[in-house]
Amino acid sequence: MRKPPEIDTEDPTTAISSACTIGETVRPTLPAEIDKISSSHSGKTILFADDDRQLQKLFAALLHGYGYKVIVARDGNEALQKAREFDGTIHLLLSDVDMPGMTGIEVATQLSHGRPDTKILLISGLNTGIPVLNSGWSFLPKPFLPEMLKNRIRDVLNEQPTRRAHWPDAPSSNGSECSPRPSSTTA
Repeated sequence: MRKPPEIDTEDPTTAISSACTIGETVRPTLPAEIDKISSSHSGKTILFADDDRQLQKLFAALLHGYGYKVIVARDGNEALQKAREFDGTIHLLLSDVDMPGMTGIEVATQLSHGRPDTKILLISGLNTGIPVLNSGWSFLPKPFLPEMLKNRIRDVLNEQPTRRAHWPDAPSSNGSECSPRPSSTTA
């Protein structure tokens, strides 16, 4: 069995272990004291949708640590179901773009119809073809540091409401196209 790599004990924010037949495992650990968000955002609700179980756990812990209430969904359909079942205000949808079944763009489009005041922050490692410009939505490319996520969420929540573009047909989730069709009506 291989010996695990050395960890910087001055700043042990990530643990890495390895075994001959298992491979590498990365376990991010959160600092003992997470920098809390401003009191104006404390207690706001974030609906987080991502199909990666490890990211669900990590983001939930991180966002709770920042003082947010977090609703976690494993895919787009579950995100919309949880949004329908939740009686309170959902202040922010934080969603991965590339999920099986329903993309984050489809979730954002449908959620915006029923909850127009919910702000949208999409995240993805696929950084091309994401239709957030001129949509009133925000985007954060992966990978990013926790501090970058915290700051981006704060900025999105502080933004004044903008006119959002709504598309009558959400984009296909077949992965071939990531740009919704513009609405044929004008406001």
